[in-house]
Amino acid sequence: MGLFSFIKKLIGAADKVEAQVDTLVAEVKEQAPEVAAKIEPTVKKVKAVKKEVVAKTIEVEKKVTKKAPAKKTK
Repeated sequence: MGLFSFIKKLIGAADKVEAQVDTLVAEVKEQAPEVAAKIEPTVKKVKAVKKEVVAKTIEVEKKVTKKAPAKKTK
């Protein structure tokens, strides 16, 4: 498994966790709005970091694949 495949699998797992966190925050908002208000800024920060990591990963992958073409087999 290549590095980019590994990173993409991690991002996919992060997407699943993000969906679960969104569900949890929605449930907490109903039961304890004050707690939800405290955790929402942190959740937003985490989502911003994930978005940045995805963008940088795409950028690096494009640079690497441009400079290192696939090896030809005989």
